[in-house]
Amino acid sequence: MFIVMSSTGFMRRLRRSRWLVALAVALYAASSRAQGDTPLPKLEEMALPTPARLLTEPPRDWLVLEENEVVIVEPVFPRPQFMEARQQEIASKELDRVGLVGAALETWREERDDLDYLYVIVPDGDANPEYRISLDRVLEIIYHEDLVLQQVDALVAAGDLNTALELLLRVEQPFPEWPGLDTRHNAILMLDLRQRMEAAEYESALVVADELFRIQPDYPELIDNMGLAIERLVTSAVESGDLKQAHYFLFRLDSAYPEHPVYERFAAQFANSAQGQVAAANAARAAGRHDEAATLIEEAVRIWPRLDGLQSAHSLLTTRYQRLHVGVVGMSSDLDAYPPPTRAELREQALTEISLFETDRLDGNTIFYRTRFFDEWIPLDLGRRVQFQLRQVRQPWEFQPILDSRTVAQEIIDRITPGHAKYDERLASYIEGVSVESPIQFTVRFRRVPARLEPLLRWAVHAPEATTGIGDGSTDPASEAGETTELVELAPPNPLVDPLPGRGGFVVAEATGEITRFVRDFPEPDGLRQYHVAEVVEHRYPDYERLVQGLLEGEVSLVPYLPDWIYRRLAESDAFNTAFFHEQYALPTTHLLMFNPQSKTVRLRELRRALAYALDRQKILSQTVLRDENMVHGRIISGPFFTRSYANSVVVEPWPYDMSSALALSFASARQLNDEIPVLKMLTPPGLIEQAAAAEMIKTWQLIGINVEIVEPTATDATEWDILYQTVQLTEPIVDLWPFVSQQPTAELADLDHFPDWLKREFISLDRMSDWNLAVGQTQSLHRQLTSEAVFIPLWEVDEFTIYRKNLDGVPSEPVNCYDRIDRWTMDAFLPAWQPE
Repeated sequence: MFIVMSSTGFMRRLRRSRWLVALAVALYAASSRAQGDTPLPKLEEMALPTPARLLTEPPRDWLVLEENEVVIVEPVFPRPQFMEARQQEIASKELDRVGLVGAALETWREERDDLDYLYVIVPDGDANPEYRISLDRVLEIIYHEDLVLQQVDALVAAGDLNTALELLLRVEQPFPEWPGLDTRHNAILMLDLRQRMEAAEYESALVVADELFRIQPDYPELIDNMGLAIERLVTSAVESGDLKQAHYFLFRLDSAYPEHPVYERFAAQFANSAQGQVAAANAARAAGRHDEAATLIEEAVRIWPRLDGLQSAHSLLTTRYQRLHVGVVGMSSDLDAYPPPTRAELREQALTEISLFETDRLDGNTIFYRTRFFDEWIPLDLGRRVQFQLRQVRQPWEFQPILDSRTVAQEIIDRITPGHAKYDERLASYIEGVSVESPIQFTVRFRRVPARLEPLLRWAVHAPEATTGIGDGSTDPASEAGETTELVELAPPNPLVDPLPGRGGFVVAEATGEITRFVRDFPEPDGLRQYHVAEVVEHRYPDYERLVQGLLEGEVSLVPYLPDWIYRRLAESDAFNTAFFHEQYALPTTHLLMFNPQSKTVRLRELRRALAYALDRQKILSQTVLRDENMVHGRIISGPFFTRSYANSVVVEPWPYDMSSALALSFASARQLNDEIPVLKMLTPPGLIEQAAAAEMIKTWQLIGINVEIVEPTATDATEWDILYQTVQLTEPIVDLWPFVSQQPTAELADLDHFPDWLKREFISLDRMSDWNLAVGQTQSLHRQLTSEAVFIPLWEVDEFTIYRKNLDGVPSEPVNCYDRIDRWTMDAFLPAWQPE
């Protein structure tokens, strides 16, 4: 059998005649044998190229001719199905012959003849390496990629994972649809899975198994290897007490291979344990220990959420004793050197303290108040006297105590008595005395009429353990004016209305640093048609990302606060909005810098103004606080009040960003401080955003020669400070401005000693005004004067949101705080049964 191979240069001159071509081929073959050329190798004699050659040398195809002789050539195109493509090309060419005559027909014949041959380049040949071979002589084309895949098979059999994968990528990248590629890809995945299992890397082995399952679920050995990996992972999770992780792996196995023996065995174990908890929970409920029953049923859910009948038992017990799980980052028990109340402390106050008057809502620029204790309060004698009528009934779901006149009167007397621990100088300047007319009625007499009564009485009061008289030997200040307080013997508490006197609200039942548990001081009695939140459990998370994960997975049902960029990301998700509500708080949170009036350094107005001019508030707000160039939920402010507050003066503009003025004022301050500005100490709230914003401000101040260091928020010792980064919500500026500026809990004249006399007179004048409109005008005037003196540096205000699961009902729209009216909240049973996607 002749090798049908010819030089293309010679053949092109003879291709007009088929018999001439055949003759030339025969002569060429005979000449080759006569010259002693090496015969072509047989296919069975060919050795598979080594991985090194396949990776480093140019690609080569094998042409298998008659008698299994092999010619090594440069890559043939098109690939990988050259022969099929050529047959289609020949069939199409035959159709083109119709109607051709003369020269057109001759041209067609030449082109048709060419299609019967394969033009190839034989490397390492003579000076003219281009040849053509009759397609009739070609039995098979073994492409370079097929050789690579054969070598991959050999490497997989030898366990050489890395080299096999590298070779596979050489085919996969240029030809992702190459025949046989998927088979080798799966084989490599199985090899990787086996090796990871042998190395006891079960979690990474499960990742590989999941990938192979996605491609070919019925791949041999996959079900056994996946089951073994999950068995090891579940065992480890159970030993470490992480049942949630154990469920995660088991649910993945059940989703992939239902009724797998590993799943069935662990499911039976967990179900038996959970069933014991359900039985104990039902026994606790029958004994009236509803909190214990709720705890036990939650433990059953934690052990095995797929237990048959668990959902109905869980619904019954958790509806009777409703426990709200809240996710937070900081706890009120954290030690810190920050004097104002932190977010965590404000949350605790909202649960544990009930004020006589509480902020109800914001309507326009006016704050409205509500009270749980008074049916009415009637001004008499042109407001010089106010008669209060106390409520004597309490709904079972309400958590405030029933107060009597003596209790409230005693609280007022304590606060207006000099030397008492609760003494409030401002309140004493308003109230002349108090008289008790009956157990449910008392009258407060005023020396001067306040512009607004409710803000003066925003303090918590508690029912005493016994009501034996007003105070312990104390006297009503009214008696010094010739009047005496009428004492009226009170009836004992009504057990149907208020079984025992107490604080009311929620009390701290447990605080471990990781959780804080608050329970109702007055539990709801049995037999009610509807029950309300009976317990609040705050869970600490290490960061906000982990907190969001806990919210989405059902660990918690409410998150009081999230950074704005995380909140926006969630709010844009349809799946998130399907499961959760998010309500914007009625008041934004104001960020500002306060100066210590006792610090000699920051008493320099030039220094305070330098600090103000140096801050690029818009940049810090958009890039650090909100991470939003559009600043949708934040804005630059000119004062310590929220933007819509009546206290804002329209003529006051926010401090401009002016580095030249800041530098000049810094130099002027240094000259007054012996040419060197001491390092200033700054107190910052223990929060991620506030700490980051403070760091940016410090970088800017360094540019003008003012060095500031942050006091660690976890410091426990009393620390001197110069600058206080504070977040506030001044709901009633007429009342709140004085203690805010003096950084004291109440307004006392001595706290203003460090301020100029004219400024002290302005505050006193505001406090003595009875006309509301005049008081508003005076507050706006103080806003202008305090801004001019740079007593504080307003930064920005931020809109914040509370997020809660939709099984929670009763949360008001635009709540005042995260626990606003929590005694009205109800919870539908929610069984967090996580399922893998």
